[in-house]
Amino acid sequence: MPEQGQIQGTSLQQKQDQQLSVRQLQSLHFLVAPAAELRTEITHAVETNPLLEIEEPSGEQELTDTVSSDSERGTSTDGADRDPDEEYADLYENAAADAYDEDVDLFSPVTEDEAAEAKREFMFNSIASGVSMQENLMEQLSFAGVSGKLRECGEYVIGSIDESGYLRTHPADIATACGCSLEEAENAVKLVQTFEPRGIGARTPEECLILQLNEEDPDTPVLKELIGKYLEDTARNRLPAVAKALNISMDELLRLLDKVRKLDPKPGGRISESHAPCILPEASIVPDGDDFKVVAEEDLPRLRIAENYVKMLDDPATPKDAAGFIREKLGAAQSAIAALDAREKTIVRLAKIIVSTQYDFLKKGKEYLRPLTMQHAADMLGLNNSTVSRAASGKYVRTPQGVFEFKYFFSGGFSDSSGEEVSSRGVKEKIRALVDSEDPKHPLSDSDIAEELNKSGLKVSRRTIAKYREEINIPASHLRKKF
Repeated sequence: MPEQGQIQGTSLQQKQDQQLSVRQLQSLHFLVAPAAELRTEITHAVETNPLLEIEEPSGEQELTDTVSSDSERGTSTDGADRDPDEEYADLYENAAADAYDEDVDLFSPVTEDEAAEAKREFMFNSIASGVSMQENLMEQLSFAGVSGKLRECGEYVIGSIDESGYLRTHPADIATACGCSLEEAENAVKLVQTFEPRGIGARTPEECLILQLNEEDPDTPVLKELIGKYLEDTARNRLPAVAKALNISMDELLRLLDKVRKLDPKPGGRISESHAPCILPEASIVPDGDDFKVVAEEDLPRLRIAENYVKMLDDPATPKDAAGFIREKLGAAQSAIAALDAREKTIVRLAKIIVSTQYDFLKKGKEYLRPLTMQHAADMLGLNNSTVSRAASGKYVRTPQGVFEFKYFFSGGFSDSSGEEVSSRGVKEKIRALVDSEDPKHPLSDSDIAEELNKSGLKVSRRTIAKYREEINIPASHLRKKF
């Protein structure tokens, strides 16, 4: 309750609230989207605006001059050299085919080998045609000729398998869900475990590997014991103890481990990998004599204005409401074309940064990668840090050293004894090179690697070596030792 004498009322207050316009949002969407997703954005723009048409790409187009000298490499992309069309870039600153042949006689007699081969062929054809893992397994279940509770439980088991190929539901829960006995649920699990790829439906890594063993192989009994009891010991490289426990020689153990390594611990991954997104480089850095130039790869369709609608604006017979609609859509179409053009220019300018700062990398390889921060690139381009981050994320560039995401080139670094800068990624590549050339019987410790780098003039602590080694998935020295 207000105190006596206090007057209640309302008041008006002005407040500034910055919001992105439709034009700015579209420009931001175009900038963020990788090449594969940008096609969807372009298609949506054309579908919602009749004044836009798709002009299919005609090939590669060179969009930048060669970077030729050391002085140019340091200054050629400075913000003072901005393209006249770059006002557009300021927008960013505010922001299953059938899997079988119908002509095949399904009732012709086949041998067991032919049936097994047909099953494997169906599985791989399904992967190639984009069929999901669950769809593939359901097809195999239908070919298994089972019905009733076993089929119902089998469907539930398949639905409970994750993308790696493992069954994450306990048979007791399957039995409860399907209203069947535990034995029937176990039988359904065993049935699915006979499907391709072998190892599918396993509950543990050990079971997954054992399911893939060939029962006719004379090594299978000892392999089962090796996998079932000593998998963790082998992962920790305790091979002498494992050989002693199995009462076999070290040479025999190494031979058996070669067989184990050929098994797939994640059988579902073979199907999941077939649906991995395709990497489409958006620019190429190509040699040009002793230097390099940037070429935009025009895999993406380009947009243009539909001329017949523009002619309608000049026609006095066009109704006013129709002319107003065309003008509105014409402005939106021009904005979309400008945003797409600004996106391309920003990516090409980003590739020019790589040419100007990473000449040694382009010539000699990953170990010569120099430090480059996102802020440094933003300052060189005269753009906002967040704009550079959006432009680099999910975009790829083709270089003489391979295809890399733009973000690969952004990292801190170190200075060697001569004052030359080396990026942290370059240090990681040096670590990798040292490990690749080490004596496998006497692998280098982190201290040894630090000492070797120090000899080359690069002072890096043992703690940093350990951190970088783990980041590039190199095991510790005791795990790399070969017997």
